[in-house]
Amino acid sequence: MRASLYRHIANISQAQGDQYNLLFSLQTTLLSFIHDGVSARDIYQFALNYVKERQPELEKHLVKNIGFAVCPNASIATRR
Repeated sequence: MRASLYRHIANISQAQGDQYNLLFSLQTTLLSFIHDGVSARDIYQFALNYVKERQPELEKHLVKNIGFAVCPNASIATRR
């Protein structure tokens, strides 16, 4: 996979390569999961479950946010 190339170039360990492959796969999967109407909470939960199923020991290291969301219909306050 992709990690084997980086392992050769950057001399990373097998565990680091496995983690890289997991995160790359998660990113690719999340991009297909995200669509209009899916809440940020659901996206985070999906990512958390994805990591739990594949490498549960990494769950505690997963960041507690998945980014930010902006409501397109939110009103913008203007200065007077």
